[in-house]
Amino acid sequence: MTREQLLFLKSLTTLICEDISEYNIKSVLNMAVHQSVLPLVFEHLSSAPGFDCVRHAAYQKRAIGNVMAQAVRNDHFKKIYKCLTDSGIKPVVIKGIVLRNLYGEECNHRPSSDEDLIIRREEFSIVHEVLTDNGYMPDMQNVTEKILDEIQEITYYNESCKLKLEVHLNPLGKENRINRLLSEAFDAYFDNLIMVEIDGCEFYTLNYTDGFIYLFFHFVRHIAKGVGIRQMLDMYKFMEAYSDKIDSNKLKASIKAVGLEKLYADLISIGNTYFGYAFDTCFEPFDPERLLKSAFTTGTFGNGTKELAGSEVIIYSTMNNGSKPNAFKMLFLPMSEMKNHFKVLYRHPYLLPVMWVWRIIRYIYRVITGKKLMLSKSEQIANEKIQLLRDYKLI
Repeated sequence: MTREQLLFLKSLTTLICEDISEYNIKSVLNMAVHQSVLPLVFEHLSSAPGFDCVRHAAYQKRAIGNVMAQAVRNDHFKKIYKCLTDSGIKPVVIKGIVLRNLYGEECNHRPSSDEDLIIRREEFSIVHEVLTDNGYMPDMQNVTEKILDEIQEITYYNESCKLKLEVHLNPLGKENRINRLLSEAFDAYFDNLIMVEIDGCEFYTLNYTDGFIYLFFHFVRHIAKGVGIRQMLDMYKFMEAYSDKIDSNKLKASIKAVGLEKLYADLISIGNTYFGYAFDTCFEPFDPERLLKSAFTTGTFGNGTKELAGSEVIIYSTMNNGSKPNAFKMLFLPMSEMKNHFKVLYRHPYLLPVMWVWRIIRYIYRVITGKKLMLSKSEQIANEKIQLLRDYKLI
């Protein structure tokens, strides 16, 4: 752990009072960009002795822009959410504005480009009509009953206000073994919903225990591709605010049901060691430093570089099949995995060979243009992540 990484972690939650003139501040700010927390980090660093605002003016401009854009998205989301509830349904808000609210006066410093809603399958036609009537266009047209059975979410985007809504029919997905396992352990989320008020607007959301279990399972769902420091911080903020309202017995039982005691203990251990919390780890930590290193490498979404994006196929194929795929299997992914990359296959499965050909052409192009080194780096990243996932028994 470098001193810049330590300063980055500290700046996520507290104002920095020490002299930081000897630090590589640009490196810290680049970490913040990679982890999608620039406004938070810049706010907490900028008042520190030794911080040169003029030198880092470009980061300041970007941070301010992020905060302002988030405030605009918040207003639009509150309006469209009211339209949905006025239509007689109860869309369940997960993450997004509910998590940002935990950051208090700095809620808009925790950016998110989309909002996530869980709806009942029978509500989809109403939701679709309300959203499209208000300028939100789906990434998939003419959704059939069969598609509703299979798909995890449908994304709607409003070009005028730059707000993206992910409408979930199944919040954890069914595309691979781990996601199916998580979904089976988290199948009663419509029971005991609660309502929270944020800026005068009421939102339906998961109760505190289910809400935290969902955050952890969502972390697990994305760990193969990449989960960053921001996801960890969200969970720590949630536990800090609602620890007395989370049913610890149900939480432990849910974690044991999917065999993720090591991962959970490491996650909480990082919060206690580097963020100053004193949460109960519940289980014996395994290797928290390696988990933290992975979070630093992959960033918020795991696709910040082409090398990271290229490692995804190797990792997911290994998770599904238990062994590392060869080049043939990586190019000719099964339909279930190809649908994750090309939603057109939900409606037109006969296009699968066309998508395979496209993948082959892209691979050949990368080799011919000298990008094979990138593929090698992707494999190295994948190997490290696969070993971590094996140790956590996710493979």
